Amino acid sequence: MRTPARKGLITASVAALTIGLLIADLQTPLGLADPVLYIVPVVLALLSPDRRFPIIVAAVSTLLTSIGAVLSPRSQELPLWLPLANRAFSIVVFWTPVWYSAKRRQHEAQLQLLNEELEDRVHDRTRELAAVNASLVAEVSERMESERLLEASRQE
Repeated sequence: MRTPARKGLITASVAALTIGLLIADLQTPLGLADPVLYIVPVVLALLSPDRRFPIIVAAVSTLLTSIGAVLSPRSQELPLWLPLANRAFSIVVFWTPVWYSAKRRQHEAQLQLLNEELEDRVHDRTRELAAVNASLVAEVSERMESERLLEASRQE
């Protein structure tokens, strides 16, 4: 699939999922595990070729999780700390893959740079060895010619 089409499909899917999750979040009592479901659009955003998109989706998911904490109906059976801890845990859950992905991309860029440096060093070393090889071939040729001339001189 072409990159612009892929990016558009991922963006539309993330938007639809996020809106659906917000609606579900606002309809269910505070304390249920639905805020952790925001991980789905965040993971889907990781498939986008745009490196900033997962960060934007995670930030929007954090904002929507916070809005859901305020606007969701409250369950009287649960202590207030439990749903708030659930929201905090959810935020950690969907920021973790974003952080991991950013670190991975950073390491991939460093690895690519090291690979390019190694390729340059190999190219330089190959050029040096070719020059040394050429000088050795020239020296061997000179010695062979000298030996031939010496042998011809002896025979005379």
